[in-house]
Amino acid sequence: MKKFLLPLLTVLVIFTSCEKEDDLFTPVTPPNTNTNMNNTDTTTINNTDTTTNNNNTVTVLPPSQTFPFAFTTLMGEGYDVTRAEFDINCSEQTTLPADISYSYVSTNYLSPTPNLKQYNNGFIDFYNIQASPVINGQGMMGRFATTTYPRNSNHWPTHTVTGGEEMMLNYIKSYSYTPGILTLDLLSYACGGDIVEWTVEMVVTEYSDGTIELSIDQGPNTTMDGQITWDSHLKLTLQKNF
Repeated sequence: MKKFLLPLLTVLVIFTSCEKEDDLFTPVTPPNTNTNMNNTDTTTINNTDTTTNNNNTVTVLPPSQTFPFAFTTLMGEGYDVTRAEFDINCSEQTTLPADISYSYVSTNYLSPTPNLKQYNNGFIDFYNIQASPVINGQGMMGRFATTTYPRNSNHWPTHTVTGGEEMMLNYIKSYSYTPGILTLDLLSYACGGDIVEWTVEMVVTEYSDGTIELSIDQGPNTTMDGQITWDSHLKLTLQKNF
């Protein structure tokens, strides 16, 4: 049982409410940038859905062929997360701590942690230059604050940090885009100053009213030992606040 407890406990220990304060948004001279904005691979997404809000028809747009986000030039600009959805469904046939199911929706979240209150329900912003903070000698390319834990997995369930909504501040080391798919290299501080890094792919859906959604749908997947079958859904609704 220890081998199943350790991955979940590691996540819970690594990410607690300890978050490093932001430095000022100050451009730095970049070394060799890792940002890839010249990827010519394509992903085909055929989506013709329409939604109606206040008698106005909102349509799903074809995926942009170029990077669909505007760049931040001033602190405070970016894209607000107006809605964050997460649910995970596990088989719940074992006593393993990871074999649990839950869901939540964040629309007006306010973190109880003082230095995270300013992020409200979350946001994402992108820079076209490397900027502060400088971490391990590299300036960051953006920030991503969310009550979810955006990551991909084919085996271990993609639980949130604490099994519920909690604000998580991540820095964007680099990003790339192919039509309909956003790839982020993320970095976050853990308690004690340790740095955790990972890469995540998210589906980008654009709407005619300017709204953008980022989503991750996974499963059904099974843990490598075959004991837990699970699927998960994560969706962030973004609204430009420039």
